[in-house]
Amino acid sequence: MATTKNTVKAADVRLKTDKELETRMLELRKEQFNLRFQKATGQLSNTARVRHIRSEIAKIQTVIGERKKSGGQPTAKKAAKPAKKIGSLRKNEEIKCHVVCYRERL
Repeated sequence: MATTKNTVKAADVRLKTDKELETRMLELRKEQFNLRFQKATGQLSNTARVRHIRSEIAKIQTVIGERKKSGGQPTAKKAAKPAKKIGSLRKNEEIKCHVVCYRERL
């Protein structure tokens, strides 16, 4: 039995406007409230939905916070850090060196 994930990707949330995020947040809060009541009365059938709602709320709050911090401008993705330097070689260079040296012994 395969299950599908009902989560929203952060990239999709970032594409929405502030007004859309506010309305979605209101919908999620109402659904979270209803799920809490269902849990308290023992009528909650899909317990995983609580977690999905909570994570989607967190994603929306994160995007809203990023926008406030950047002054409403869209945030750019961070550049990847270079590999950690070990001695005179970088980590991936050292691994490549070990693989080449191992192949030469064969």
